[in-house]
Amino acid sequence: SVYKKNRTFAERAVYREVDKQNIYRLPEGVVCRTPEIYHNTYEEEDEPSIILHAGPHKTGTTALQAFIYDLIYANSTIFPKDNLRVPSYKELPGVFGKEGVGLNLPHCCVEGFKNGGSMMNAGMCSPMRHAFQNFVQDAYNKSQTILIVAEDFDRAEINFSRLNFYLRPYKKIKVVVTYRRLHDWLPSWYNQIIDHYKLIYARGDEPYPNFLEWMEKDYDKFLDAHGIRVADRYRRLDFVESVHLVNMHDIAGKDLSENFFCDNLRAEAVCAAIKEGAKPSKSNVGFDHE
Repeated sequence: SVYKKNRTFAERAVYREVDKQNIYRLPEGVVCRTPEIYHNTYEEEDEPSIILHAGPHKTGTTALQAFIYDLIYANSTIFPKDNLRVPSYKELPGVFGKEGVGLNLPHCCVEGFKNGGSMMNAGMCSPMRHAFQNFVQDAYNKSQTILIVAEDFDRAEINFSRLNFYLRPYKKIKVVVTYRRLHDWLPSWYNQIIDHYKLIYARGDEPYPNFLEWMEKDYDKFLDAHGIRVADRYRRLDFVESVHLVNMHDIAGKDLSENFFCDNLRAEAVCAAIKEGAKPSKSNVGFDHE
């Protein structure tokens, strides 16, 4: 026995290693392989797709999210009429709920999780991995187009290999990014940051920065989240089929929901609801702090 008093430390270590190998050795003739996951197959032209609306921040994404989930709660049959599938909280669980459900996916794709700036750690993402896999598999087998709107897809820290894994078996991944002029977008970001940290500034924990001071400190960081940079990152990915850059300054007389669903997706049922007066319950309007 390994526990005999006359055994040396080296003898015990060798014994344990041999014992371990015997425990994990497969019986003769048994082959270890990855479990098979069965899903439908489609001709290339019939492949369903996933549409990721990647924001970025400060381009009306909050209003678009609110519109989508308000409409689902009011009438859950409208999106299926356009063959669109939007994940519920049970299908994409995490720290974000209500209209922010889609944010759970990019936050679970951030490299290093919380160490990389995510609001979620690996343990918090565990329920999402199982629930979302089942959701994606079910939607794929029903040939449905999945729609996920989340401004945090704009993060440069996203592990795109992990994102690709979560979206399988879909082969057609389409990304939508909204462009807002830099001189218009940066002040909007500044206003939101100042509003978010106003209690910290009021307590004197940090100095209240004016716009130029904030720009000097964080310009490069926020530039990585601008629409042009975000679109370029997704265009370089092999698993992304297309990237559509929407110029929000060209949308004259329409709100972003109408432009997205009526003009871009051609979603007839959702578009009809918009024309009948469906509007988002909230937006994220900044205030001038200068």
